[in-house]
Amino acid sequence: MTGRLRIGPDGASWDPDEGYRTCSVCGGDCEPEPTGADGLGVRILWVCPDHGVHSVVDPFEKLREADRRERGEA
Repeated sequence: MTGRLRIGPDGASWDPDEGYRTCSVCGGDCEPEPTGADGLGVRILWVCPDHGVHSVVDPFEKLREADRRERGEA
C-alpha cells in the first residue's frame, strides 16, 4: 500500500500519489522527518538516505489556505 496520509479536522484521508516520497536521483524510498518553524507550522521533510532532502510536504496546507481566506488574507 502506497500513498500519502492527510490528517484534518474531519479525520484522515489517503492520497495514492507517492511521487513526493520517491528520490528523483536514485528512485529510492525517502524517509519522513517532521520539522517546523515559527510562523510556518509543521512540515514533513522526505529525505533520501543517499541524496538528502527530496521534498517538503505541508500536511495542513489546505487548512492554512482556508484560514487565510476566512481572514481575508488570500
